[in-house]
Amino acid sequence: MKISSQKLVSMIYTIHEGSELLENVDTPVSFIYGKETNLLPIVEKSLNGKEVGDELTIEVSPELGFGEIDNSLIFVDSVSNVPKEYSKIGMQIDFENEKGQKRKFRVTKIEGDNITFDGNHPFSGKILIYKIKITDVAETEAVKSLTQIKLILSTPSIFSAISDLPVLLSPIVAIVMSTSFKLAPILFLLSIAVSLISSIMSCAALSGP
Repeated sequence: MKISSQKLVSMIYTIHEGSELLENVDTPVSFIYGKETNLLPIVEKSLNGKEVGDELTIEVSPELGFGEIDNSLIFVDSVSNVPKEYSKIGMQIDFENEKGQKRKFRVTKIEGDNITFDGNHPFSGKILIYKIKITDVAETEAVKSLTQIKLILSTPSIFSAISDLPVLLSPIVAIVMSTSFKLAPILFLLSIAVSLISSIMSCAALSGP
């Protein structure tokens, strides 16, 4: 099965800068291809059409990745102005500007009484090499359930088959709600409605003509 829209994809990957390993994810991460994810567009596009076992290497420039380093996001302050628990290399602090916009800044250097904060992404300004291996490609439960629902609605035994609809709808509702779509409340109400219809139909079937 090839990666395409709505497929459930699992993969492991590493990110390098030259020979330096920056990130290693050896436990498969899963996502629905074509939905909103944290993947860089160039990475997501490269996955299209790939299959289980495929390995690919992608070079990502700053322009297509995390941008160039913005020196205006780097500033130095006095250590005495920073709480002790944050006065450590690598610690992150949320700063808010006059417009109420928040950004995370990392402590990158401490020298004497000076502490340096950097609001750039850690991968900013770097030419990155992504090495990815596809570990699984599958249909999502939502797609499977919709297919089964079409079969049920086309069957003559609608009274007996309709009782299965709530079970089939549940994965659709779960997936949509987990991805924070605006349709989630509608599908939730739909599942309740189908449950009520199922009960009414079952009673009608039992009572007979």
